[in-house]
Amino acid sequence: MDDNGNAFEPSPDPLLETAQAYVADMKLGEKPDCAKLEALLRNKSIFGVDLVEAGLADKVCSYFEELTAGPGAIRATLHKYVSGE
Repeated sequence: MDDNGNAFEPSPDPLLETAQAYVADMKLGEKPDCAKLEALLRNKSIFGVDLVEAGLADKVCSYFEELTAGPGAIRATLHKYVSGE
């Protein structure tokens, strides 16, 4: 779904189905269960490194929580980190 909560067609990606499987039951506006993301974050074929081993899993999960907080959350989160506000 897009930043307004509407369905959209994602860009083609060979690992799209793999990644989507990890977040399929997560809902916009509901706090995600980051434990369910661990296998995704460990997937070196997606990220190039194991993000858990690299010590980045908590940071990535924190960003994911912000990005999925509700409609408009992606725009607000990007603005927050790009503008430093």
